[in-house]
Amino acid sequence: MKSARSEIIRMKINVHPIHQELISRILKSDETSRWLKDAIKTLFNRDIVDSINDVELLLSLLNKELNAYQDYKTFYINGKPRSIPISELNS
Repeated sequence: MKSARSEIIRMKINVHPIHQELISRILKSDETSRWLKDAIKTLFNRDIVDSINDVELLLSLLNKELNAYQDYKTFYINGKPRSIPISELNS
């Protein structure tokens, strides 16, 4: 089995030496999703500004989705889920 550090070196991921240990731990952790591992591997092989812009856009989309989800309360009526805007519950 390859170590995450050797994988970083083999892939020539452009990670600052200070961060190599952290990235290695994340990549070899069983708790890290395959999606995140793949994202990390591609993230550091791109222009840093482009990567930051993409991450900020993804975070913005996720925040919007979370906010939309939090604006609704799901009730089960006759065994079927029904989402009702919280604003309607407070009126």
